[in-house]
Amino acid sequence: MAYAGENYPFRINIINKEGNKRAYFTSSFATDLDTIVSCSIMVNRINNMYSSSYRQDASGSDQNFSGLIDSISGGGNVSIGHGSHRFSYHNDSDIRSNRYLSASFAHSDTGSVVFTDIESTEDGGLDYYEFYGTKVCSVLGVPEGIPIYTENFKLSDSSVDTTNYLSGEVISDSVSIKTGLKLSTQARMRSNLIWDDAFGEGYVQWVSGSTTKQFMGYDPVNDLYNIGTSQVTASVAKINTVNSTTVNVSTINNRAIKSTDGTFQFNGDNNNVSYTFNGSGGGEFLLRLIPSAEGSIHGAHFDTDIFIPTTKKLMFDSVGGSTYIQESSNDILDFYVGGDNMLKIDEGNNAITMPQQPCFHVHKSTAQTPGVSTTDTQVTFDTERTDAGGNFASNTFTAPVDGTYLFQATLDVRTIPSTTDYLWCKIVTSNETYFGDIFRIDDFANSEVDYFSFSCTAIADMDASDTAIVKIQSANAGTGWKVHGVSGQPHSFFQGYLIG
Repeated sequence: MAYAGENYPFRINIINKEGNKRAYFTSSFATDLDTIVSCSIMVNRINNMYSSSYRQDASGSDQNFSGLIDSISGGGNVSIGHGSHRFSYHNDSDIRSNRYLSASFAHSDTGSVVFTDIESTEDGGLDYYEFYGTKVCSVLGVPEGIPIYTENFKLSDSSVDTTNYLSGEVISDSVSIKTGLKLSTQARMRSNLIWDDAFGEGYVQWVSGSTTKQFMGYDPVNDLYNIGTSQVTASVAKINTVNSTTVNVSTINNRAIKSTDGTFQFNGDNNNVSYTFNGSGGGEFLLRLIPSAEGSIHGAHFDTDIFIPTTKKLMFDSVGGSTYIQESSNDILDFYVGGDNMLKIDEGNNAITMPQQPCFHVHKSTAQTPGVSTTDTQVTFDTERTDAGGNFASNTFTAPVDGTYLFQATLDVRTIPSTTDYLWCKIVTSNETYFGDIFRIDDFANSEVDYFSFSCTAIADMDASDTAIVKIQSANAGTGWKVHGVSGQPHSFFQGYLIG
């Protein structure tokens, strides 16, 4: 919508046979205040347009002290003084002048603007010219962005000059277009467009690559007329009023009905009436909307099964949100909360899994030598096999939520001296110490024990942020014994799982 004093630009590009370019431009050929302008004034404004840099759009500079003539002295800006920078300056011996195109009018008030080839032979003469500025082109009746050649007919067999040109009216039995069809903003259809279903579906389609964005036309397979769209992004598709005794709709896609205030109202302002959507049989109803004013039982009531054939998704927040139930494949139902798959029911495999349930398994990849200390030594674990939720770090599991957790640890202890009093495996949480296997080595060993396994299992009640670690206690074990670890093999490991 124009505002008071809006300027309408206009550009004329001129290209000669040698490919040299000259341009004339004004950023304010007319304004929205120009309600009626005579043809003579239009021509006068054209003749007073200044030379400008060459561009193929309705923008640029219209300074009156410079212009651009390509290929002259290597190309670049050429300073133009006096009146030589104007469109109306025609001098065949002056390279600064417009030597190729003139503007005139047939009648001063009601006639049309006429552009004429001056027939200069300099640089091969005029090849073609073009106009830019949608509003001005529309008023003047000239095509925007379409080259206008001086010849009525041109066919080129050159691989360099691939431009073919035909001016005037053309009558043909059939026209096939290989790549594209471009109409100027002033072009108009002067007859009906008639599709024959023997030669295709007769759709008008808006596409992006191989994707159809929108279409309309006749569908001969289903014998109906379609207006369809896959998406509405930058613009809004709007139907203000539909007047019909009966409207039959085969499919209403997601978010297809929408009002300006986000509501869709039936039956005016009457909020005491229930609305039903009947099935094809007419007797049963698929959906009943009951307003709160009618009774205590209100809301949307479904008296038939709910079937979601395309997305197979039942949303609990906004459309496209992150909390929903979806059948991801046949006989598999997924529950998503916050975008995370929290529960999966797999009927085909008779399994219910919780992919986000806190669970971890870690093990040692290298040996650890605790030493001679009789106090507890924390066992380190440097390799994670799994850690759902990322709750294990720095040899410690941290509970993400309140709950009951199952923990289990197994330690492979090697080269234990026969004089060792005992070794004791423990799981230590923030609230409790759970004691596992304890063996007095010197009671049964006559020589060094090559390897021995110690385990501990615990069901621990933990609050969020409580921790759990594994420790081993020794007495008189000397310095040579170690908790064994092997890369890729869980000889000594710690694992846990939230069970409730």
